[in-house]
Amino acid sequence: MNVIGYDLFFELFGSGEAPGARGQIYSTPADRPALLALARTMRSRTVIEFGVQEGRTAALLLRECPWIERYVGIDVPADFAPALVIQLPEVPQIAGHRAAGDGRFELLIAEGGSRTLSPSDLPDRVDLVYIDGSHAEADVRHDTALARAAMPLGGVIVWHDYPSCIGVQRVIDQLNDAEGDHIALIEGTWICFELFRGNACGALGSSLPSDPTGMAAVAGRAEYSPDATAPVAGAAQQESGVPPSGGLAPQASSRLQDRPAEPFGGGVPCA
Repeated sequence: MNVIGYDLFFELFGSGEAPGARGQIYSTPADRPALLALARTMRSRTVIEFGVQEGRTAALLLRECPWIERYVGIDVPADFAPALVIQLPEVPQIAGHRAAGDGRFELLIAEGGSRTLSPSDLPDRVDLVYIDGSHAEADVRHDTALARAAMPLGGVIVWHDYPSCIGVQRVIDQLNDAEGDHIALIEGTWICFELFRGNACGALGSSLPSDPTGMAAVAGRAEYSPDATAPVAGAAQQESGVPPSGGLAPQASSRLQDRPAEPFGGGVPCA
């Protein structure tokens, strides 16, 4: 696992400070600032958030990033029973209501959870995906595959709750083992991110267990399967000066620490 230093991340990607950016529950104080810094630097126009909850993060990004044209927040019905009982308090009673006043916001309620969704349910061209829904391993894998399928020209994928939730950690570690550490952890946060390259998804191989919910995307979309994920690079990276290799700039890579991530205090012990 590549770990990018806290100060170095904000040096490279700019400030993530804004009113309301800090103070999120079930997170470290810098998690939302890190996400906001990425959205600002990459000038993301179409955003998907798995696990929009009440819409606090959506409202923040929409307020601070006026160039966002479309923001799709995904969540579940108020009576939904999550795969992990510990996430029951996170099921929103009124999903997305804090962002509902912004005309760019769209709420997508997945009646059976995000694993009932396919790429045809999502926008065709997405720049930024924030994965913070179910932390069950199979669901994280599924959401990751959906995110990659929705990025034919590349973009940024951000995962929350690494390493505080074992399901998130397992999926990201498996992807890094298979693909060569394209996903980096921001030191002092529970945020991992990938500059996703590419055009179509390729098979991940035997490092991820097969999943019977795999399906082919609709015509014209990348082949989709919960265990078929491969790096992607798009115009957003090149416009911002970030290299399209799926890695970080050389000056960043040379200052990364290649070491196992350790949990930071106050996390949710998802299992």
